[in-house]
Amino acid sequence: MAAHSVITVDLNSLKDTARDRVHLLPASVESDGSARVGQYFSPAIRHRDG
Repeated sequence: MAAHSVITVDLNSLKDTARDRVHLLPASVESDGSARVGQYFSPAIRHRDG
């Protein structure tokens, strides 16, 4: 059975923090609609050592 949880971020509590881009966000989204992913994420290529 999958565990479900909801995380809420109050953006007003972050108004004085530096803005940065998310590099990795492991998540499962139960939706099949469109999303403006490029607005929030940048493509990256990682090479494994070895």
